Amino acid sequence: MKPILAVITLTAALVGPAVAQPAAKAYPTVSYTVHRYTCDAGKKLSVSYLRYGTGGPNFVVLEYLGRGYGLAQAPSADGARYAALGGLNPGDDGLEWW
Repeated sequence: MKPILAVITLTAALVGPAVAQPAAKAYPTVSYTVHRYTCDAGKKLSVSYLRYGTGGPNFVVLEYLGRGYGLAQAPSADGARYAALGGLNPGDDGLEWW
């Protein structure tokens, strides 16, 4: 019986003490919806509304004329305003989506 006891002792020494693992971090879910529009002139616009978790922040991505524009939710009475510092072309004023 002594050889079995020696194996058990050796195994315990190799395994070592239990180390606590950090708890898995819960990440907020990201959801999105996409809406597609066609202007009177026939140009197409795609708007993706992105929601990060239940309390925001919220963003939109506008796709227009082959380019994407990211806008963050901006202060407004109903919360439906999104704004960016840059416009469609370099040097343009900010871009807004209501």
